[in-house]
Amino acid sequence: MRGGFLHNSVLLDPIETHFAQVGAEVCREFMVRSRELLGFVDLFVVLRENRIACEAELSPDRVDRDVQKAIALAATQLLIVVPHPRLLRPIRRRLRLAAQAPPGPAILVLTLGAALHHVRSSFPLFPAVIPGMDDNCWLQRRAEEGRS
Repeated sequence: MRGGFLHNSVLLDPIETHFAQVGAEVCREFMVRSRELLGFVDLFVVLRENRIACEAELSPDRVDRDVQKAIALAATQLLIVVPHPRLLRPIRRRLRLAAQAPPGPAILVLTLGAALHHVRSSFPLFPAVIPGMDDNCWLQRRAEEGRS
């Protein structure tokens, strides 16, 4: 596996762990192959209708390529995780300057803490409401069982 301790263990592992816990299909070092591009995305996640490309970056040098890989994967979201807030501005500036012809994924550039917050709130381990069930349905059933 490419990348050092900071790249793999610190930036990617917590995000990969959360997605695995919520039942997503998670693949580390996922190959991207198209006519004009051959490479790997650090973490590729498929959860329901969401296709998320996650890249850990330590500099702004490769973000143009990250966007190309996310577009090639038909990702709905590109999550670029950085270790320090000082990297946010140069990466966002580079993304603004890059011309993106086809409509691409939603791009988020976040520090690890903000990325974890985003992932945990967007894809919670325990959803607030289970589709098809009333919030108090199980409480009502328990109360009725106790009376009979």
